[in-house]
Amino acid sequence: LTELLSHPALRDPRQRADEGASRSAVDAGRNGQHRGDPSLDTADFNDEGRNPPGNLRVDYVLPGRDLDVVGAGLHWPELGRGAVVWVDVLPP
Repeated sequence: LTELLSHPALRDPRQRADEGASRSAVDAGRNGQHRGDPSLDTADFNDEGRNPPGNLRVDYVLPGRDLDVVGAGLHWPELGRGAVVWVDVLPP
C-alpha cells in the first residue's frame, strides 16, 4: 500500500472525514488505541472478538498527478457504516 500511495503517477488527496466519522472514530473499543489520523478512516469494523481492527482507512480515490484536485472528502452517511469517499478533479 505504501508503494501505491507514493507512486509518482498518483496523488493521495488524503480525504478528510466530516463530523460523522469523528463521532465513529472516538467510540469505545479498539479505536482507543488508534495510531493513525481518525479523520482518514473509511470503515468501522467490529470492535469485538479476539483481535478486532477497529476503524481503518481502506477506501481510496487516487487521481493521476495530471489532474487538478479541487475538492476531496469523505462522508459517513450513518454511524457504524462505511464512508463515501469522493474527489473533484479538473482535466488537464
